[in-house]
Amino acid sequence: MENHTPNHETGNVNPPFLEEVIGYFIQNGFPQEEAEIFYYYFTSTDWMTDSNIPIHDWKAHANKWMWNLRH
Repeated sequence: MENHTPNHETGNVNPPFLEEVIGYFIQNGFPQEEAEIFYYYFTSTDWMTDSNIPIHDWKAHANKWMWNLRH
């Protein structure tokens, strides 16, 4: 299985698998469809923020995404 964890030493981002994201969203009470929207959005940005900063902690961004949906 391919390693999809951030490499903080080199600054490289190894994005999560779609299945990981789906599981995380479902675990937090969100549907699979929302996980897919999140995943494909950040895949389209090459896992970079709006400020072109690499995303090393996708779960932190997922938490923010889910928080925004709730509020």
